[in-house]
Amino acid sequence: MNNDSMLCYNSLLNKEDFINYFLDKKNLDSKIPKINLKETYNFYYIDILFSSNRNYLLEIFYKNNFLIFEFYKYNDINYNFRRIYYLEDINIEEISLFKEKKEIKINIPKVKKLDVFKNKITKLSFTN
Repeated sequence: MNNDSMLCYNSLLNKEDFINYFLDKKNLDSKIPKINLKETYNFYYIDILFSSNRNYLLEIFYKNNFLIFEFYKYNDINYNFRRIYYLEDINIEEISLFKEKKEIKINIPKVKKLDVFKNKITKLSFTN
């Protein structure tokens, strides 16, 4: 006898339901924050929109020209989500961050190529 069921959050699902559970847009939208990145001549504007009132810890790293956002859910060490952007011309010292209800706005100024901070690690932490 072949059983193709898979265990997902203490429920048995067939293969198709298992895949749909993780790829379903409605399901993903309720779990993963949306990130919009806009670029202008002088700035990068990043908007992070949380779909629920869940509490997240947001860590922002800049290393080797990669801007990394890591989200962790409070009280759930196994839940994390990461977005990575290659931004080689940012001024990490002048980042500004604003919080409005379910949204975080980050403004990152650009710098001239001569002033770029290479291989510098910076970490910011923020709670929603």
